[in-house]
Amino acid sequence: QDKILTISSTLPENAIHYGKQETKKAIGNVVQTAMKDYSFSRLEEFGQFVASYNVQMNVLQGKGGANWNGITFQLTDGENTLSPAIKASAYSFEPTRKNLENRFRNGRQKKEFNKPGLLNLMGQELKPFEKISETDFKNTLRGAGIQVVDNGINFLYIDHKKRAVYSETDLGNTFTRAYLQSQFVGQSQLRPQPVINEQNPTSLSPVANADKLPEGLQE
Repeated sequence: QDKILTISSTLPENAIHYGKQETKKAIGNVVQTAMKDYSFSRLEEFGQFVASYNVQMNVLQGKGGANWNGITFQLTDGENTLSPAIKASAYSFEPTRKNLENRFRNGRQKKEFNKPGLLNLMGQELKPFEKISETDFKNTLRGAGIQVVDNGINFLYIDHKKRAVYSETDLGNTFTRAYLQSQFVGQSQLRPQPVINEQNPTSLSPVANADKLPEGLQE
């Protein structure tokens, strides 16, 4: 269950665990790769991405109205923190809030450019299903290089081929966790295959609705 889809040589294949690697280095490898190789448009996406590797990002606010924001990182077991907090400024690549938000500006443009292609790919991959289960939904997209990260509240979509990370609202209401949970079925149903024309075996009769997404995912 810790298996993570990734094509990056600097990201671990599995979520990192306390005591198995040098903590600061292990956290740094995940954070640096996310920061340099992937496109984000907001802090929440970045936090959810690194959390899938058992790295918790903490955003600190100044006390008493002080005008500053800080970021620290900790190792977790998915629920509880397991290591002391490490300041973003402790890393040479400085994943500070200011530097992250500077990168988000470029990330927004790259995400918008790649989004039509991503939606088209998702549609093509899901099209064979009349109705779809949650497991098949995630596994089908995973097979196309798209990881669906579920934190129990919302979905995060990671396009590992284009190195772009999308919150569920980026892709429209039909791809939000709340909506999909109301549409998933226990067992997927595939669409009927095209019917062979007996008079002309090389001709296939079209199946009604064969070009549509699974029920509930149609706009």
